[in-house]
Amino acid sequence: MPERQPDGEFFVGYAVATPPGVARFVRRVVAAALAAGAAFALVAVAAHDPPAASSFEYGHEREFVGWIREAPVPLLVVPGPACTEVCAATTSWPLARYGTKRGAAELVAGLDGRLVRLAGVLVHRGDRTLLDVVPGSLAVLAEAEASAPSGPAPEARVEDLGIHTLTGEVVDGKCHLGVMRPGEGKAHRACAARCIASGAPPMLRLLDPDGRERTLLLVGADGRALNRELLPWVAERVEVTGRVLRVDGDVLVLHAEPGTYRRR
Repeated sequence: MPERQPDGEFFVGYAVATPPGVARFVRRVVAAALAAGAAFALVAVAAHDPPAASSFEYGHEREFVGWIREAPVPLLVVPGPACTEVCAATTSWPLARYGTKRGAAELVAGLDGRLVRLAGVLVHRGDRTLLDVVPGSLAVLAEAEASAPSGPAPEARVEDLGIHTLTGEVVDGKCHLGVMRPGEGKAHRACAARCIASGAPPMLRLLDPDGRERTLLLVGADGRALNRELLPWVAERVEVTGRVLRVDGDVLVLHAEPGTYRRR
């Protein structure tokens, strides 16, 4: 119960001093409000999931040599010896355009299967990696060049995992994998929509039965790139039924029409 002010004691704005009873009452109210605010802040922080273990190597441009795949989304197939500590023997990385919200389709148009050298910045989240390509750095190589890997471009290894119904959130692959933190959720919706509309690879983020986070690249049922068609679903929790393919051993691709998505 708040303290009852003494009879006849009241606050006057132009008075030199606040009456003692009024001053005590105000101090207690202010202290209680500050304590409640601090407690609310602690509860709000505790209720949020910690940021994912992700990294954007901003400003750290590296040179890579590999083969371009234009589909299902622009990819760079990187052989181990020309790679870094984040590579397996052969790794496929989705591509985006460094310094912008745009994808890499224009940068690699017409180069499917070609061996290239380019500069890029790595974006990591868990065991997933995207390469942000520095515009103007891409050069087609001849296999005879000293820096070129030997042999032709490796054939795409495609494993059909069948039809699955999956529930998750539609995110953009660039921000979600580490360029922004958090790179998902309603707070990131406007940014994700702009990235996807501009060609950044769209993904479905979900948790597998073991609680591990997974991401699948989203394409149409016919394998076409999806960008503006996905805008109504960005940052939404959706149920999607489609065919899942595993490409090059480490890239999961979900083939489904946006018209079949359902909000959950």
